[in-house]
Amino acid sequence: METFSELMVLKGEEDARKFFYLYENVVTKGLPHNVKVETIVAYLSGEAFDFYFERFATDNGPTPEAKNYGIIMEIMLKKFSSQKSEAEIIKEAMSPPYDGANIQSFLPRAEKAYNQAKFNDLAKFGLLRETMKYDQLLLQVVPFRGAKYYEELKKCCADYADNQKMMSNPVGPQCHETMNKNISGKNIQRYSN
Repeated sequence: METFSELMVLKGEEDARKFFYLYENVVTKGLPHNVKVETIVAYLSGEAFDFYFERFATDNGPTPEAKNYGIIMEIMLKKFSSQKSEAEIIKEAMSPPYDGANIQSFLPRAEKAYNQAKFNDLAKFGLLRETMKYDQLLLQVVPFRGAKYYEELKKCCADYADNQKMMSNPVGPQCHETMNKNISGKNIQRYSN
């Protein structure tokens, strides 16, 4: 169950309806419209803050929509409210789509689904291990690293993805320039026997 302090920050992982209920009836109750508009940013973090910034901020300051609390609330509710039943949320969290293609993009989606379903670390660990069966290379590498906890397993998967990304990137032009300089003779040291 979410605590009061957790409900006072909209991260984008939870149902925004609870957040806005508390924001209007506890934090800004009886305060003027402009205070609600000005203070809401202080109660956003993570994905919710990123969305707010992209949607309501420009180089010259806030957009015209950002000056209307009703519009902000409506747009944020559309983006972050869950109209799904708990059973649907749990079902989605137990089988987030992963085809073995990109574990790096899968991890944040899975984390969000696990958090919405309110799974504990043991459940998250089991589900992530089960998901790994779709990526044979990942399955061969990660389980043997000795990960016993969810955060360890998640880090092993992220490390694996980083290594795969590094290995698949071709040598860039800067590397070729360095190699050419070394070949030109200026930076080559000759060793004699």
